Amino acid sequence: MINELIEQIGGRERLEAFSAGHYCSVFECRNMASALLSVLDAKPVGEFYEFKPGDWYQRSPGDRGVKKWTPLYKVHLAASSPEWSNAQCMEFITVAFRHCEIRGDIEMDDIRLGVKMANAAAPAPGGDGG
Repeated sequence: MINELIEQIGGRERLEAFSAGHYCSVFECRNMASALLSVLDAKPVGEFYEFKPGDWYQRSPGDRGVKKWTPLYKVHLAASSPEWSNAQCMEFITVAFRHCEIRGDIEMDDIRLGVKMANAAAPAPGGDGG
């Protein structure tokens, strides 16, 4: 479960870089938060104990005598991010440019993604019959 979570948020190196204070795009922050929230919301689907090495027994009503039950969780992948409004896309692009000015570098992928989302949300030219 942890490996899937780490993969979903961009890998261990990206998470370590973010925790060390390096830049994190709005998109990356949203994905990390969504992935972590999905883990916090997870509920066990059952409890098991190891009867003998490699042989697990699922808990049933009335089971007694086992000191340590191991909960089993279903892996919940974070829901995909909903589409952003034009205003959110503009804020995303503004933050990317502000980052460029402050830190002296630029995350072109962030800007490209913001422009792509804004273009996808915009109505097609002449789509009104105009």
